[in-house]
Amino acid sequence: MGAKMTGGHPGILTFSDYDSPAIREERTAEGIKYWQELSWFCKDLGMTCMIFEPMSVPREFANTVEETRELLARLNDGAGLPFKLCLDPGHAPHPNDRDPYRWIRELGSLSPIVHLQQTEAGHSRHWPFTKTYNDIGIIHADKVIEALEASGATEAELIFEIYHREAWSSEFSIIPDHQESVAYWRQYVKQ
Repeated sequence: MGAKMTGGHPGILTFSDYDSPAIREERTAEGIKYWQELSWFCKDLGMTCMIFEPMSVPREFANTVEETRELLARLNDGAGLPFKLCLDPGHAPHPNDRDPYRWIRELGSLSPIVHLQQTEAGHSRHWPFTKTYNDIGIIHADKVIEALEASGATEAELIFEIYHREAWSSEFSIIPDHQESVAYWRQYVKQ
């Protein structure tokens, strides 16, 4: 298909595995080993990198900037091609690490993809960028762009990750919400 990168999120641990430091490390090391093995296969296919998405809670891995750096370093030690990130500034609900722009400033240069969602502090709502949600949300396009520039990133794909519940009440707002979101971001991102 010609894909240049692939990835996902690193996985999720059960509560009992996470609560045991020894088992947590065993599972983490095992996951890293398999991701690294996959990286060699991806290299043979001509891909340029693999990506992973830092998530929102500790059991899902990389839920702080420091944990993300550590996991990225471990994945890259022995990988067939570079591991990079798919940042989602809305995934910043950790009580000690809630500044979504810090994530972008510090890790944006390592992130060829940035997921965009409107949210409120401490959550990952995946709201559209409509006036209603922008008035209460914490993700602001100008600040995202400023943080990306400050990170040293030279290129990043900004991709909406907007969710609508499958319900009659939201069914007919999906397209208008996306249109309004595009119009909002077009004020800050030109082609």
